[in-house]
Amino acid sequence: MEPDGDLCREEIRLEQKNLDKKLYIVRCGEVALKGMNKPYFERILLERVRKAIECYEDAEAKWIDGLMFVRIPAEIPEDDVIAKCVRVFGVASVSPAVEAPKNIDEIGRVAAEFMQKIIDEEGVQTFKVKGKRADKSFAVQSPEIGRIVGAIILKSCKVLRVDVHDPQVTLTVDVRREGAYIFRDKIRGFGGLPLGTNGKGLILMSGGIDSPVSVYKPESPEEGRRPCKSTCRLHGNSQNACHQPSAYPGADRYTLPGG
Repeated sequence: MEPDGDLCREEIRLEQKNLDKKLYIVRCGEVALKGMNKPYFERILLERVRKAIECYEDAEAKWIDGLMFVRIPAEIPEDDVIAKCVRVFGVASVSPAVEAPKNIDEIGRVAAEFMQKIIDEEGVQTFKVKGKRADKSFAVQSPEIGRIVGAIILKSCKVLRVDVHDPQVTLTVDVRREGAYIFRDKIRGFGGLPLGTNGKGLILMSGGIDSPVSVYKPESPEEGRRPCKSTCRLHGNSQNACHQPSAYPGADRYTLPGG
């Protein structure tokens, strides 16, 4: 029985350790389309993301069922972590998230706390909840997850009302095999394939105006930076290339620094 007791204590220690960290869900781009060699691309992308966050002490990243889960100490500014992750080629999007036990009442409680924080910071009044049941063994189906969790949030946050057509906040509840995850934003990344996996390329430059703009080089941290508009997602030297609104709702709340 002693080994079982040690295992239980280790699980409790790891759970407490995770409570001191903030969770980020990282989604891949074209890597998801690969076939038998997909593990190779996932391994390279994981190495790139780990390299990007190695400056943070006790940071970790790992693949779980097609998603990368990045955990960073909670005191690290959210914008800094997002900025590092979205600049990794192969990353399609990043979502700051919170984790809940796989119990519908607990999911509702955590979602209500998450929503109350958004209300306190932004004063929002309308919302909707989207349920996603990746784990088909979970008893509650996707539409019911949204309905039940939404009802719990309404009871807890009296200032809110449901707007399914044009809500100020859309919460996603993703129930997976290892737990339930609640997030709001998807901040767009570069996408594509991880650096170093698609071989070498050749660029032919002519004297016309089209050739220079057909090649994109991301700005390095050492290069000069300039202020960006609130909707800017990725820095660059071109006004047209830089100031593009994000395709994801709520993402304009972030101002991502270079680096």
